[in-house]
Amino acid sequence: MRAPALAASAEPAADVVRPSSGTRSARSVPGSELSSRYRAFMEDLSRRADELSRAADADDVGTVNVRVEEGLAEKINQASKIEGELYKRVDDSIAPNTPVDVSEITGALRSRMDEVAGDMAELSPMERRLVGRFMQKQDDGAGGVTYVDKPKTWSAISGLRKELNAARSGKSTFGDAASYDLNKYGSLVSGTQRRIAETMGFGDDYAAAMKATGIKKSAQEAAEKLLGKQLGESFSVKFDSKVTGLAKGRVKEFQEAVEAIPAGQRQGAVTSFVYDQIIDRRNMDPRANIAKFNAFYNQVQSNPAAKTALYRNLPKQARQDIDALGKITSAVKRANEDKIATGRLVAADESFKLGDRTSCQVPQA
Repeated sequence: MRAPALAASAEPAADVVRPSSGTRSARSVPGSELSSRYRAFMEDLSRRADELSRAADADDVGTVNVRVEEGLAEKINQASKIEGELYKRVDDSIAPNTPVDVSEITGALRSRMDEVAGDMAELSPMERRLVGRFMQKQDDGAGGVTYVDKPKTWSAISGLRKELNAARSGKSTFGDAASYDLNKYGSLVSGTQRRIAETMGFGDDYAAAMKATGIKKSAQEAAEKLLGKQLGESFSVKFDSKVTGLAKGRVKEFQEAVEAIPAGQRQGAVTSFVYDQIIDRRNMDPRANIAKFNAFYNQVQSNPAAKTALYRNLPKQARQDIDALGKITSAVKRANEDKIATGRLVAADESFKLGDRTSCQVPQA
């Protein structure tokens, strides 16, 4: 059952949040009626913020972290499985020792060697490795050297393609290659193998396998945006920086991060991280963080592009509830700033603190 919407007018009474000089003194006295009423309001606000977050299906960010990371891994694994099955279908149809024409690859390497006047030191590390794989250095009989093409088989070119694909994740001897080289020569090798497959009557199957490789690559790139190049970073840490960065105007970074999340998990992730600005459920802390949420909300509201990017990924009711919480926390923040300015309010006890680091403990109202 959904929690009742939090009306923006559900603020504490005027004498609680916006006290006159007379009531300020009364609220500053531990145990006074106004002090008790203010504490009760803060407890109620925290309780209702938690209820609204649960009604919006907002999870603690630790749960979201596991769910998204598993979702990203599943997309990559599914694409890899389909890719492997399609390539295996082609490999099973062509004898591994079948001689193949790799002149497109050796031609590209010779062009690079000509560009640097045969100075191998000027080639990239990856290019030097490929020259060693495809050519044999020989004495030209005149005191110099020449490079002769090595014979290659279907198995050899398939093995190289797999190595280059694995290198995109740093998992092969080409793992340290520049991304430009990987893309250039990876496409060259795949294109060469596709042409070979076509001449043998398996062009359609190979084209389907290449499409699967593209899908896997897209899944890997999405995961890298959220988990780092080696896919070993924490999603929650990376995405939290994108959410807080959005409030500071970094809209494009936020949008790219959201698009990298599996489609069915985007709204839930954004909703959870927004409510995490006021309720720190990951540390099982039931207190509303007024200052943190107020700063986040005001920054988003002041930037139309940021607000649009955020609200586009929130359920309609959550957008309304977030707005209501924003207005209420603004009123509380103003009261706290008034306390700082006058110096007349003191904490009722260690669990009741006002000011820039506001966090008020909440039982039931």
